[in-house]
Amino acid sequence: MRIQDDWYPGSIPVNIDVDPTACLDSSYSFTRFRSLLQPGLVMRRGAALYGAILDVRERGRVILDECAMVTSAYLCCDSEIYIGPYAMVAWGAVLLGSYRSPSGLQPDQAKDVTSEEGRPIRLERKCWVGFEACILPGVTVGEGAIVGARAVVASDVPPYALAVGNPARIVGRHR
Repeated sequence: MRIQDDWYPGSIPVNIDVDPTACLDSSYSFTRFRSLLQPGLVMRRGAALYGAILDVRERGRVILDECAMVTSAYLCCDSEIYIGPYAMVAWGAVLLGSYRSPSGLQPDQAKDVTSEEGRPIRLERKCWVGFEACILPGVTVGEGAIVGARAVVASDVPPYALAVGNPARIVGRHR
């Protein structure tokens, strides 16, 4: 796969499955993509990935379902990040599938750093993650839910709920 007029001289991994109607804007999104899974990235019909960083480790997978859109977000994935149909992730958002040890530590220092295996993140159908929001490991954002700008979400958000703040709390529902 080749991206027409890509501003970044990188390459596109061979282990991705991108529908011909999906929009992948630059190979820059793959500078931290290390997935060995087949496929490591799935983009279904009409999905869009604009300026996002896919920091995906060897056992990680990212799925953008039908017409899902991710704009200038950071996706840190050690297991799976699923972004459902018609869901949107706004710019500056962080989907943090694991807490990683800082790089550059000596082996004797690394034992003092708390780390855990990656946990999946699920953004269900028609949900919206606002600008600079942070979704933490293991969180599911329910269908039609809205995560407000700069919210930090540590637990599941029910369908059609509005979650705001740090830590995020449910302040309303819509439908």
